[in-house]
Amino acid sequence: MATVWMDTYGLTGQLRMDTRWAASSRPGIQFLTLSKATVRVRVSRRVGPNTKTVVFAADPPCGIEHFDALFDRLSADYNVVCYEQPGFGFSKPHRSFTFSPDDYTQTLAELLQTLNLGPYVLAFECVAVYPALQLAARQPDLVDSLFLMQAPVWAEEQRWVGRVDPKGQLNRPVLGQVAMAFSKQKLTNIWYKLALQDRAQLPHFRDVALDGFTHRACYCLASMFQAWGQVRDYAPERPVEQPTMVVWGLGDKTHLPTDKRSILQYVPHAHYQEWPDAGHFPELEQTERFVQTLTDFITHK
Repeated sequence: MATVWMDTYGLTGQLRMDTRWAASSRPGIQFLTLSKATVRVRVSRRVGPNTKTVVFAADPPCGIEHFDALFDRLSADYNVVCYEQPGFGFSKPHRSFTFSPDDYTQTLAELLQTLNLGPYVLAFECVAVYPALQLAARQPDLVDSLFLMQAPVWAEEQRWVGRVDPKGQLNRPVLGQVAMAFSKQKLTNIWYKLALQDRAQLPHFRDVALDGFTHRACYCLASMFQAWGQVRDYAPERPVEQPTMVVWGLGDKTHLPTDKRSILQYVPHAHYQEWPDAGHFPELEQTERFVQTLTDFITHK
């Protein structure tokens, strides 16, 4: 994509990130310089043998700061990792980063290898699910199991993009990047109104995200949409055999028409649940239920 230079060169704000704040807003935060991105990650290590590591990929506009309750609830039993995907939050894409699904998959693989905290349980949602599935297929030794949320098959995801960007503004080169640079606060408020099941949670989700933007977090959604829109299919290259749980939050208005069970084409062996009391972020909206479900899954898979 010829226009992602607007984001990788920092012209839409990334060069002005408040990295001092981003490095100290929570304990255990570090910046890892990988081949195509510098990734912001929070790590909580549990001392003990055979400790599994639960990994979260913050789904923008959520950032690491949205995951406080999950770190509090899980850190006694697991290593816990949360990272921000390149182009979002304070994870800065390098000039070689194309925003393609493969670049996200490669970055995830490098991150897990660098941390060296396996075996990994990937608890991912939405766009992060596709790199997770591809990595599980390509490098199965890196991925112990998968807990997947709010993701259908690739073709359904592309239809979802058309619903959340009905005028195609974000898919227009240059215009999309500029729109995100100057409208991310407004779009974040609109997004949470559509995505959350319980509107009472809106102020918390919105305020935490806007605080990140105050410190100049990035939100390169246009570059991602444009790059991913060029990919006809991103199904796993090989069968995914790891134990898998699939959860859908039914209160997510952006996914009402989505064929939710279509993801089982990729993981036909998966356990499947639908949660009426959750929206787009089941792990953040229903944290206690998520922790119990995750623990049962890890214990009995």
